[in-house]
Amino acid sequence: MQRPTVRYLFLLLALSWAGVIYYLSAQPGTDEPLPFVHLDKILHLIAYGLLGFLAMGAVRARGDTHRNGQVWLIALLVGLYGISDEFHQRFVPGRDASIHDIAADMAGGIMGAWAMYFLVKTLSARSSGFPLSRE
Repeated sequence: MQRPTVRYLFLLLALSWAGVIYYLSAQPGTDEPLPFVHLDKILHLIAYGLLGFLAMGAVRARGDTHRNGQVWLIALLVGLYGISDEFHQRFVPGRDASIHDIAADMAGGIMGAWAMYFLVKTLSARSSGFPLSRE
């Protein structure tokens, strides 16, 4: 059986990480150049990948793993959060909204959700005691 406390921990971590993302995106922008081109897209990918991973951990797995529909639902929710964050950045001095950032957010959410899916599937195949693998 999947332990509800583990799912609640993942939910708390996902919500906390969403708060960190919001806080960081509320910081005024600077004119300092990035160390290399597209660093901001990589950071978006990582930040939203972690959010997708944590959010997927909060979803109840059925049987040995999550369902594909659960992965896509989490990816959609993370992508919508990314869109709302980009909208929010339009009102922050020195920041702007970018369709490319939204794409990186969505890609990160998809990759993070699938990473948790495959982690649970792999670990549940090795040990039936993995806390996210059973109902």
